[in-house]
Amino acid sequence: MITVQLAHHFTVTLAPATGGSGGVLDWGNGKVAQLGTFFRGFSIVGGVGFVIFQALASRGAFSRIIISGLAAAVFIWIVFNVTSLRDRVGKDLQSAPAAVWVHHGAAADHSADHVLPGGTWR
Repeated sequence: MITVQLAHHFTVTLAPATGGSGGVLDWGNGKVAQLGTFFRGFSIVGGVGFVIFQALASRGAFSRIIISGLAAAVFIWIVFNVTSLRDRVGKDLQSAPAAVWVHHGAAADHSADHVLPGGTWR
């Protein structure tokens, strides 16, 4: 426990957090989660603000309002689904066939598309 006296009338006492490990990584993970929640809420406000701004800037042009609304909806959808998109892309990349180097002997057939001396990419 650390006690610091500031000026003559103000005292600050710092105590370690109880109930958890209290490490820097736990604190950082908590802050990142809080920021993620904040940015999700901010993206909604920003998307609605963008549509309102476009409506005012175009003096009520219906097509511009619809297009800006669709753009805002796509932006908000991406913000809320970025982890599922990352997982989906990761699964697609992991399921892709791997490139394998096949070494040929002296009497090998070199009729493949990409023939290099001594082997072929398949």
